[in-house]
Amino acid sequence: MALSGMLFFLGIEHVKQQTCFSFIKNKFCKLMVPFILTNILYLAPIRYITHYYPNNFLIGVLDGQFLLHGNNYLWYLEALFVISVIAFFLEAILKLDRIIIFFIMFLLSLCRVNAPSLLYSALEDGFWFYFGFLFAAERISINAKIRQHPFIITVLSWVGLIITKFLTSYGIGDSTFIYYLTGFLGIIATYSASYLLVQNPSIRNNTLISYLACNGLYLYIFSDPLNGLINYIAATNIGLIVFSNNLYSLILHIVKFFVTATVPLFLAYLISKVKQAAKSTKLLL
Repeated sequence: MALSGMLFFLGIEHVKQQTCFSFIKNKFCKLMVPFILTNILYLAPIRYITHYYPNNFLIGVLDGQFLLHGNNYLWYLEALFVISVIAFFLEAILKLDRIIIFFIMFLLSLCRVNAPSLLYSALEDGFWFYFGFLFAAERISINAKIRQHPFIITVLSWVGLIITKFLTSYGIGDSTFIYYLTGFLGIIATYSASYLLVQNPSIRNNTLISYLACNGLYLYIFSDPLNGLINYIAATNIGLIVFSNNLYSLILHIVKFFVTATVPLFLAYLISKVKQAAKSTKLLL
């Protein structure tokens, strides 16, 4: 979510030139349309095949997938839509000072406990979204410090992250403080390591990495349901031994890795071709 906030900052000048209606329309098409279509055309059929909702399928889809009262990995799209609208309102409409916005996002994150499921993730992650926004605003000076002290910043942040995760696992220390400290350290550790890696031209210009970066949304949308489908097929045809036998489990994990890594990219390729065909048809008309 912090990465989404960083990207929001990079486009903030363009965002401020949009009307409230055009911004919401644009974000709805980019986030909520994939949320709705993937739920209906992809996730729901797979969960129907795997008998994910054994009682009432339609109610299960509505309650679990659209109202987010269940295991719906697409929560991110809905949460990001709500967060983007809130950030646009505070940043572009009210034009509040960014420290004040950051404080508002922090207060909203504390209010998430009693929020309905549709807003819970948005309130929780809005803080991290705007932290990423402020992080990107200072990225030039941050990059310079990482180049000056790569070992100290990267290694120590990763060590600190491991320690906080250990404390969280064993319930040591104040949970709220550890929660935010873990988030801060995680962002710094991930960003600093990634920044140092992309300084290598062979990594920065790698075709596969570039392709994965461009199609990350499709990997996210299409990969998760395939795990459940493969598990269902394996359990139905082989039996539950596939999960308890080490050899079977190893084979199952290899199959899942291959399928979830290739099928989403193939679907991404098909979607890109459909978009190109639609664009060409529109130009001809």
